Amino acid sequence: MASQCGLLCHVIVLVLCLVHPSLQQDVPIVMGPVNSQAAVGTDAVFYCKVRAGQGLVVYWILNRTIAIGPNVNRNEALPKYEIFGNALLGYYNLRIKNVTIDDDAVQYDCLVDTKGDGSNYEEGATLSVDNPALEPMGPVCLGATDNEIVLDEGDELENYRCQSSGGRPLGELKWSLLRSDQTLVDVDFDTQVNTTPSITATSSSYTVTSDDHESRLACSLTHPNLNADSICSVPSGSAMIIVRHFPIVNFGPRLDVHYLETKNATIRCTATAYPDLITSIPQLSFSDPDMLIATTLTEEGVIDAVIRISQRSDVGKSINCTAANAKGSTTSTLEIELTPRLPVWLLMVVLILACLVVLLLSLCCCYCFCNGCKPKAVEDQPDRGDIKAAGYEVNESRSASVFKPNGLNGTDPRPINNDDADSFGDIQLNDYTIYPLPLPSSEPTTEFNDHETGEYNDGYLSPDADEMFPPMVEDEHLMDEKRISTFKPDDEMNGFASPTSPPPPPPPPLDLDPPQPIPSIEDD
Repeated sequence: MASQCGLLCHVIVLVLCLVHPSLQQDVPIVMGPVNSQAAVGTDAVFYCKVRAGQGLVVYWILNRTIAIGPNVNRNEALPKYEIFGNALLGYYNLRIKNVTIDDDAVQYDCLVDTKGDGSNYEEGATLSVDNPALEPMGPVCLGATDNEIVLDEGDELENYRCQSSGGRPLGELKWSLLRSDQTLVDVDFDTQVNTTPSITATSSSYTVTSDDHESRLACSLTHPNLNADSICSVPSGSAMIIVRHFPIVNFGPRLDVHYLETKNATIRCTATAYPDLITSIPQLSFSDPDMLIATTLTEEGVIDAVIRISQRSDVGKSINCTAANAKGSTTSTLEIELTPRLPVWLLMVVLILACLVVLLLSLCCCYCFCNGCKPKAVEDQPDRGDIKAAGYEVNESRSASVFKPNGLNGTDPRPINNDDADSFGDIQLNDYTIYPLPLPSSEPTTEFNDHETGEYNDGYLSPDADEMFPPMVEDEHLMDEKRISTFKPDDEMNGFASPTSPPPPPPPPLDLDPPQPIPSIEDD
């Protein structure tokens, strides 16, 4: 009787410890590391899983002296150590890369700081380094059958287990979904390491979609002695996961038109579904049936259409493609949109016009550069640059230029009077009308003609112009027809001497001494 009471008391205490929170031991480490083996040159892995969602800080301690962490390796001096795993599920595993003989008998502790105040929990294991590396057995997908797994879109896959045993070091297992297009989608999983030694990976729940139709759940084993990953699949053999889903409709390409554009376009609608489509091809519908030119049935579930669209009348109109099966129907819509840019042909026209404008401007610039675009000189005043080019000196400080033969022909020895009293130096060139007309005389006068125009004008110059102004040498080098010439009557210009003007006096004879003989120098 006493023994039964003692046993009952033990049971009550155990129940209270399990139920009452104050009596529970909140152990943060769900799965700690176990002793492992590795060969030289391979990678070794220690697994550590903690309670997820509690904001725990995890370190790995090497031989009670070197800390790696928190949560990731932050010690750049130790690049051979890596903390990896799905932290959302609580995995903070340690990978030791390229194991050497120095790593033998090293203890690795998974340390968890729960509150950041030194309240630590830890579990450890030891690594044994042996040669050579041994290939593990497996993987084996437990509970897999060769029957199809049929699910509806949105259902969850069951949890499946994959196991590998032996090996030096242990292999690494991973679950993924192999789709019909040979792409891999990662699937969350839990890992358990046993002391046998063996490793087991259990897949987590996975929600299937229409993209997972005709796929397989695969478990892969990675090991240094394996040239390629070893795989087992669920379901096994040639069976696949079948997902019942609504039709998937792909409709394209995008329809857009430019300003002032009218064109023909080809569109294609493709539909896939499980179960199969009620009709073998999808159905097209147009908001404006007049835009349809022709349709073509390419293959089952595919239809092509040729349409004609215009920017002026069809922007905003739509085309629908609908496919249906036992699960329901799906509709995809294309809308004709306006692209805010000019069509190619109009851009080419604008570009050609711009090139022509640039070419015309270039020709104008070349013409001005080659022929000169400077304004012509004022009619009543010769250009000073041309006067200088003709050999005359120009006095820039006077109001009018004073011309000097400057030895142009070397035959006119008459000097130019540059005194201020000289009225010729202060007059405007070719403007002789400022002088007063001669007084009327009873003596007959001779009419004079203008040497420049040939017109007769008895008031242009007075008869005594030759006495008032010295004659100037006629020069043919001045610009255009502006010449400064000797003022002579018409008769003299035509070769006839005027009876009223006496001939100029001959130049005085030169009084030169006869040459003197050069004296000879006699030697003493």
